[in-house]
Amino acid sequence: MKLRKLARQLAAAAVAGAMALSLCMPALAETWNISNQPGFSEVDSITVTGTTGGRTVELFGVDASNEGSSSEYTETDETVLSGSGATYTSLNGHSAPVSVALNELNIMLEDISGSGACIRTGGDVSVDLRGKNILTIPGNYGIYSEKGSLTLGGTGTLNIRSGHGIRMSDSFTLNSGIVDIAETETSTMALQSGITADTITLNGGRIHVSIAPPTSEDYYNDALYARKGIFIRGGSVVTKTANTVSGADTVQHRALHSLEGDIVISGGSVQAEGGELYAGGSIHISNGEVIADVLCSDNGLTISGGKVTVKKGFNGPDPIVLSGNAKVTCDSDLSGALWRFNLSGLTTDGYLRYRPDPSDIGAETDDEGYVVVRGTLEPQPGGDAGNASGDAGGAIAVVALGSAAVWGGYEVVTRVILNELLPEGAAIPANRGQLALLVWNNAGRPEPAAQPAFADVADADMAKAAQWCAEQGIMETKSADTFKPEGWTPKFNVIETWNKAFPKTA
Repeated sequence: MKLRKLARQLAAAAVAGAMALSLCMPALAETWNISNQPGFSEVDSITVTGTTGGRTVELFGVDASNEGSSSEYTETDETVLSGSGATYTSLNGHSAPVSVALNELNIMLEDISGSGACIRTGGDVSVDLRGKNILTIPGNYGIYSEKGSLTLGGTGTLNIRSGHGIRMSDSFTLNSGIVDIAETETSTMALQSGITADTITLNGGRIHVSIAPPTSEDYYNDALYARKGIFIRGGSVVTKTANTVSGADTVQHRALHSLEGDIVISGGSVQAEGGELYAGGSIHISNGEVIADVLCSDNGLTISGGKVTVKKGFNGPDPIVLSGNAKVTCDSDLSGALWRFNLSGLTTDGYLRYRPDPSDIGAETDDEGYVVVRGTLEPQPGGDAGNASGDAGGAIAVVALGSAAVWGGYEVVTRVILNELLPEGAAIPANRGQLALLVWNNAGRPEPAAQPAFADVADADMAKAAQWCAEQGIMETKSADTFKPEGWTPKFNVIETWNKAFPKTA
């Protein structure tokens, strides 16, 4: 069966390349139905490529006589993929960003060796979810990208039934819709990885991942894995371990895993049943709700707002900083470890709760059986003491002068400010060229008054961005003909430059 399928695909490709069966014409319909597309008895593959004026849609398959057939269309209206079938799908946004809608799309493929996937993407891709969409490919990837970003939105759902869920080389962003990832509908088995990307941002919507249990004490499967950072600003993440042994005393999976960067939660909710949050950088929670077994970070943990419940406790360097109206509950005894916490910035409407030592029969507890340590500061008028989204200079000054500086508060606060200040999904610029390009793009890509003349800026867009920013007095040049686009720029300078370019109105 596999050989026959491969033969069909090769025949279709050969026909497309050697014969004039490929038709270039305006799109006849907005919806491409892989199970009932005119001219095809079976669609083996479909490719949507972004262009400056819209999209190119290419279809390969067989016709009613079982002969190879192909068609190519140019589309300026929206592109909608629907129907059911064993159809390899490619979304190509390398030359220009590509956007499609999935409406009741059901792709079912057999296992493929290597990085096989129901949908392969490249470049910048955005997908609007409509209705219930299902990607089934046991043992492989639902969506796979070697280079590029993926943004999902819409009101529909995306169900991925595979060995691995979504793998992006760059960023993954969910603005709305539902993404449900598990190996089977009943989750009797589970996948080895949920969503993998450089950065993961959740602005809204819902992500559910059923993840396989650990294979050893030293290895955990990841529901959401990012190399450079995870940012939860809204929506919800729900993770669980499939086939978890009831009452298991060890962490079963990593719900959020940021390898080198931070985990920043400023809204929404994270519910990790049997899972931990692990950051190679720091963890900062300023709003929303988090339920997990463990919070673990290599570079500090701060909770300045929101509601946090942990089953087993906290791992990482001390102190653990609680401030603002943070409400933190631990379902284990912390009485011998209170020294690890810095509560000096906690307000009276915030607290740290923990289970008492069973031998301490006289411990004073609340109605739920927790010992409660409340903050001592009065809440700030107009906002929480731990809210870092206000005046940047003030926030940074507080960190620099306060006890949080001991554990690197500057880095945490500036990251939080930038994640709220910059456009959604935007990466924090690491150098002058990236900063100029981000400012220029956000300003609407205006033409500079003079032709770009910086000898050290090769990229055409970056050259325009640098020239315009210099003309507007937003950024300084290094000399008459040099901009130093690779020059490092600290996060505070990024904040300062952005506020200069886009000042707040009174």
